[in-house]
Amino acid sequence: MKKIRYIGDWSSRRLRVRRVYEEYEAHSCASEAIENGQWVVLGADGGAVANAYRYPAATEAALIIAAPDGRVVVYRGARVPANKVTPAGVAKAYGSVDAAVLLDRRYGKSRKAAALAALKEQFAGIYAGAEEEES
Repeated sequence: MKKIRYIGDWSSRRLRVRRVYEEYEAHSCASEAIENGQWVVLGADGGAVANAYRYPAATEAALIIAAPDGRVVVYRGARVPANKVTPAGVAKAYGSVDAAVLLDRRYGKSRKAAALAALKEQFAGIYAGAEEEES
């Protein structure tokens, strides 16, 4: 069963910003996590551009974390420069160093395992807070 929790909001979607479809990405991450039985972390963006003319292009960014049981947390609302967008950069835009470590290939297995453990703890806290609000 998929259960999605959104954190943040697009206060005003601008016309000339590359869009990210966070709902589609959240559902695909949840399906992948359930199917593989593993945690899935995705730094989604609306697309990059080559910025030869120094035009100030931006792209929407969403950080999606899915648990193997189908629960998903979607951080949304950030815009990042479209000429230098990376999945780890998306995670850093939301202040999640642990997610950035998981999305960056420069870190070793032990550092990634520690980052995943910290991310799981944060994830559990988000869902525990949500259950308290509902009751």
